[in-house]
Amino acid sequence: MGNVWAQRGTTEKLTWDVFSSEGEKIREVYLTVFPDSIYIHVEINEHGLVAWDIAPEDYPRLYRLELKQD
Repeated sequence: MGNVWAQRGTTEKLTWDVFSSEGEKIREVYLTVFPDSIYIHVEINEHGLVAWDIAPEDYPRLYRLELKQD
Protein backbone atom coordinates (compact mmCIF):
# COMPACT_ATOMS: atom_id res chain seq x y z
CA MET A 1 0.00 0.00 0.00
CA GLY A 2 3.02 2.27 -0.29
CA ASN A 3 3.85 2.30 3.43
CA VAL A 4 7.31 1.70 4.84
CA TRP A 5 7.69 -0.64 7.84
CA ALA A 6 10.81 0.03 9.92
CA GLN A 7 11.57 -2.63 12.51
CA ARG A 8 13.05 -1.37 15.75
CA GLY A 9 16.28 -3.02 16.77
CA THR A 10 16.38 -1.74 20.35
CA THR A 11 13.57 -3.81 21.83
CA GLU A 12 13.16 -7.46 22.76
CA LYS A 13 9.72 -7.75 21.16
CA LEU A 14 9.06 -7.41 17.44
CA THR A 15 8.09 -3.77 16.92
CA TRP A 16 7.69 -1.72 13.74
CA ASP A 17 7.06 1.95 13.04
CA VAL A 18 4.89 2.35 9.94
CA PHE A 19 5.38 5.44 7.77
CA SER A 20 3.27 6.67 4.87
CA SER A 21 4.91 7.18 1.49
CA GLU A 22 5.07 10.89 2.42
CA GLY A 23 7.20 10.08 5.48
CA GLU A 24 4.53 10.61 8.16
CA LYS A 25 4.48 8.07 11.00
CA ILE A 26 0.99 6.57 10.90
CA ARG A 27 1.16 3.77 13.48
CA GLU A 28 3.23 1.39 15.58
CA VAL A 29 2.83 -2.35 15.18
CA TYR A 30 3.70 -4.91 17.84
CA LEU A 31 3.85 -8.66 17.49
CA THR A 32 2.74 -9.54 21.00
CA VAL A 33 2.39 -13.31 20.89
CA PHE A 34 5.25 -15.22 19.37
CA PRO A 35 7.36 -18.29 20.10
CA ASP A 36 10.57 -18.07 22.07
CA SER A 37 13.22 -17.78 19.39
CA ILE A 38 15.84 -15.25 18.44
CA TYR A 39 15.97 -16.42 14.82
CA ILE A 40 12.54 -15.36 13.57
CA HIS A 41 12.40 -13.97 10.02
CA VAL A 42 9.33 -11.88 9.12
CA GLU A 43 8.00 -10.82 5.70
CA ILE A 44 5.23 -8.20 5.52
CA ASN A 45 2.84 -7.20 2.74
CA GLU A 46 -0.69 -5.80 2.42
CA HIS A 47 -2.23 -9.20 3.24
CA GLY A 48 -0.46 -9.79 6.56
CA LEU A 49 2.74 -11.20 8.01
CA VAL A 50 4.50 -14.46 7.32
CA ALA A 51 7.18 -15.55 9.75
CA TRP A 52 9.38 -18.57 10.25
CA ASP A 53 12.12 -19.76 12.56
CA ILE A 54 15.40 -19.75 10.64
CA ALA A 55 17.00 -22.47 12.79
CA PRO A 56 14.30 -24.57 14.52
CA GLU A 57 15.41 -27.14 17.07
CA ASP A 58 12.81 -29.75 16.19
CA TYR A 59 10.82 -29.07 12.98
CA PRO A 60 10.15 -26.16 10.60
CA ARG A 61 7.26 -23.87 11.54
CA LEU A 62 5.56 -21.25 9.42
CA TYR A 63 3.35 -18.57 10.96
CA ARG A 64 0.84 -16.51 8.99
CA LEU A 65 -0.75 -13.57 10.79
CA GLU A 66 -3.37 -11.20 9.45
CA LEU A 67 -3.02 -7.49 10.12
CA LYS A 68 -5.43 -6.29 12.80
CA GLN A 69 -7.36 -3.23 11.70
CA ASP A 70 -8.12 -0.48 14.25
